[in-house]
Amino acid sequence: MGRGAGRLPRVTASPYVGRQPLVMPTSPRHHAPRLRLVPLLALVLICALLVRHARQPPAPRGASTPATDFAAARAMRHLGFIAQRPHPIGSADAARVRADLVATLDSLGVTTEVQEVTAVGTR
Repeated sequence: MGRGAGRLPRVTASPYVGRQPLVMPTSPRHHAPRLRLVPLLALVLICALLVRHARQPPAPRGASTPATDFAAARAMRHLGFIAQRPHPIGSADAARVRADLVATLDSLGVTTEVQEVTAVGTR
């Protein structure tokens, strides 16, 4: 018989024999790409909410708003007068609208100047 023939392999006791294998926790680096997305998604959500808020028009104000501020109710009175009928340049209706605008601006203390000019296109 040759060397080692007929001999059984040597068995050594292992500390892990009969125990459950250890479960190693996953590395924090494994979750890092997903965790980096959280602040990015939060930033995108905040930006979207800010844009939505900025695009909403302000609520219309009533006629009781101070004269120094814009009020939709006062503007509608003037718009109703201006839009009663068409007022092409040079017509009596254009003069009516112009006189109303000048009177309104004068009542607010704004100095107005009406310029009467005839323009011809140069092409």
